[in-house]
Amino acid sequence: MQAERVAKGDGDATPVWVSVVVTTRAKALTSATPGDTVPGDQNTIVYLITMKGHFVDNSAPGPSGAKAPVGEYLSLVIDAKTFEGTDFGLSRRAPPERPGSFGPVTYLKVYASAPS
Repeated sequence: MQAERVAKGDGDATPVWVSVVVTTRAKALTSATPGDTVPGDQNTIVYLITMKGHFVDNSAPGPSGAKAPVGEYLSLVIDAKTFEGTDFGLSRRAPPERPGSFGPVTYLKVYASAPS
């Protein structure tokens, strides 16, 4: 599963929780990467995957010697037709738009406890 590969690759193979919700790309971006827009692709149906754990994005571009971005919340946006990742977000704070505001949330794996 893509979520497991990303979590492991970003330093936390056992996040506290992993959730998924079906929504549009425009709505998913308000949670995963606030402020981003994709003109002409706003109504594409996607899976918004959100994880809570301790993540480090060692693959992020940056100046030589710069520290890699870290965060507790990792978000992935996956195209529902192609299953390709379209967007990635990493933050120290919970998403400003809760994934549950877009529809029913499913927990893919609950390692410790899911949020209430």
